Amino acid sequence: ADIFYNTIYRNHSNYGSAVRCTFSRPMLYNNWIEQNQHYYVPPVYFGPGESAVSLPACFDFELDYNYFVSNTGETGGAINVTGADRGTISNNLFVNNRAYQADLGTGGEGGAIWFLSKHGAPGTVSITGNTFAGNTATNYWAGEQGGAISLRPDTGPVVIANNVMAFNSSGI
Repeated sequence: ADIFYNTIYRNHSNYGSAVRCTFSRPMLYNNWIEQNQHYYVPPVYFGPGESAVSLPACFDFELDYNYFVSNTGETGGAINVTGADRGTISNNLFVNNRAYQADLGTGGEGGAIWFLSKHGAPGTVSITGNTFAGNTATNYWAGEQGGAISLRPDTGPVVIANNVMAFNSSGI
C-alpha cells in the first residue's frame, strides 16, 4: 500500500483506526492523521484498542513526513508496530497523541509509538529524525509508560536516533 498526501480524520476502529496493514510493505508519505481512536462502546465492546496506524508483521515499511495529531490508542496513540522485520519511521511530527485504556480509565503504553520487533529479524527498524511533543502515556498504577515511545523489553534490533522529544509525559 502506498498512501500519499491524504487527510485521515476522526475514524474509529478496533485495530488501526486510520490505517491497518498486515504482512505487507506499506509506505505512508506526507499524510495528516488526526483524532482517530479505538472503539470503546460498553457494554457492547470492550476489546483491544490499537493505535491510529497499526502495522503487525510488516516488513520494509516506510512512514515518512507524516503528521500525527491527537490520536488515541491503547498501545501506541499514533503508531503500533508489532513483529516488524525492517522499516523506517522518519521525519514525522507527533503532537498530543495519547495511549489510553478506556476500560480501566488510565493510560496505556506508548503515547506516540508502541514498538515490538521480532527476534532474528533480517534487518533493523529505524526511528530517526522525528519530533515528539505533548504525547502522554501515564498509567495510574504503573506510572509512565513511554510518553513518546514504548519499547517492549524483548524487542529485536532497533535504532532510535536524532529525534526531538519535548513536553511529553515521559521519553522512551
